[in-house]
Amino acid sequence: METTARWSLLKEVVGELPDTKLRMLPRAGRPDDVLKAVERGVDVFDSSFPLEVTNRGCALVFKFEQSRTLPEEQVESASDSDKLPLSSKDQKAAQPITQTETDEVKETSSQSECKNAEVKGDSSIGKTGSQSECKNVEAKGDSSNNDMTVYEVNLKESRFFDDFRPVLPGCSCYCCQNHTRAYINHLLNTKELLAHVLLTIHNLHHYFRFFEAIRESIAKGTFEHLVKLVNEER
Repeated sequence: METTARWSLLKEVVGELPDTKLRMLPRAGRPDDVLKAVERGVDVFDSSFPLEVTNRGCALVFKFEQSRTLPEEQVESASDSDKLPLSSKDQKAAQPITQTETDEVKETSSQSECKNAEVKGDSSIGKTGSQSECKNVEAKGDSSNNDMTVYEVNLKESRFFDDFRPVLPGCSCYCCQNHTRAYINHLLNTKELLAHVLLTIHNLHHYFRFFEAIRESIAKGTFEHLVKLVNEER
């Protein structure tokens, strides 16, 4: 079903439901889809989106906080849109992941995988062999990476190898308060199960905070501003 038809149909169906009943929509997990559904009157969601992000080795980093006041000592040269409250651990190094960084991750994903394949490849394979394998990887693609959204970053990328900042500066989850992007990168690339445990903690925490922000914006009458803020990630 086309996207436009889907949302039009949802609006019509919700309009026919009793006001006293909850409206639940399954399988709508992307932040933009959630906001579109809320606009059309949906109350409850059943989604595996945070788990899907975790299975890709990614972390949710999209912005949804509408207003925050930073202590003066934390105000850096970054633009206002990139400012986030920093954790007490390493305030100097903790800089938020910007949208530019997110785009770079998406663009260089296949190239990094290709380089890793060549480095880790069997030494008995000649140069031509490794190049052809690399092309096959690019042609077939990793379906999980192909499903990546603009709301996440892939922590398997080599750029995070020596990045000792929290996964998301300002996040209060256990993962961000106690571990770094470099550590998660190491765990993912060595296929340690702990990687997915920590990413699950962060992704669920961030996702639930997103829903808290939705409820808060509805109560304060600032929902449209929240929609605009989240859509800036696209």
